[in-house]
Amino acid sequence: MDIYIPALASHIPIVRANILKLKTFCPKSPITIVTPDVCDYQREIGCLFDDVGIKNDLMYLPIAKEKIAMCLPGHLRYKSSWYYQQFLKYDIILKSQSPVCLIVDADTILLSSPEQYANINLYSSEYNKSYFHLFEFAMRCSAPLPRSSIVNFMIFNKHVLSGMISHVETIHSISFFDFIMSALAQSADYEFSEYEMYANWYALTIGFQDCKKLRLFRRADLLTSPNRIDSILPILMAKNYEAVACERNHARSFHKFLLAKFILLLGIDYW
Repeated sequence: MDIYIPALASHIPIVRANILKLKTFCPKSPITIVTPDVCDYQREIGCLFDDVGIKNDLMYLPIAKEKIAMCLPGHLRYKSSWYYQQFLKYDIILKSQSPVCLIVDADTILLSSPEQYANINLYSSEYNKSYFHLFEFAMRCSAPLPRSSIVNFMIFNKHVLSGMISHVETIHSISFFDFIMSALAQSADYEFSEYEMYANWYALTIGFQDCKKLRLFRRADLLTSPNRIDSILPILMAKNYEAVACERNHARSFHKFLLAKFILLLGIDYW
């Protein structure tokens, strides 16, 4: 299993901490960072981990962020970078030499071995019906999963993903990218999630052996800075969290800070 982390320079402290964990959990799996900020990662990460690959994102996705922004409807144009990284993940997997890939969001650190989740549908409390509506429009069938599979990482089978994309292109007679862009422009009821789309396709065509709610602490950014993330990891692991995220682009307030403190104190699943 190859491991890929699409990332920006701002993610370096989190990526560094995640690499340390991944090397413990998956010592035989090669790790590659895909980034537009190659020099930053070579300077900050390359000197610490000489066996971690660092590749320019331009080696993968041939579609520029600017084109995605132009194709998106006005109400989604501010999400162009977010959509870019979703398409980038798919292209990374399709161009990988490995039939199985682990993709991890750059703002997330795994606190448990990802290999134990092979063929398990991990789910979270997050739910956006627009993702499911798009899947149903794309596949012309009902989405099989009742809950969200967005847990900030996922194990992908390259051949299953390739089959999914081919299926959509056959049904709609256009490229997968053009289909997604046209669907988003067609209705505000549609939004695209790379994780939700693939998980539902996998459930539909292959089937998961089991399902499990992942204990993910999403808002570590409310409690500490990325440069000090290591200080909170032992506390999270003692509370049996399986992953932690620093979602700094989400809303922040004193109320949310207190809520995050309370959630961590009790060690409960909330987000």
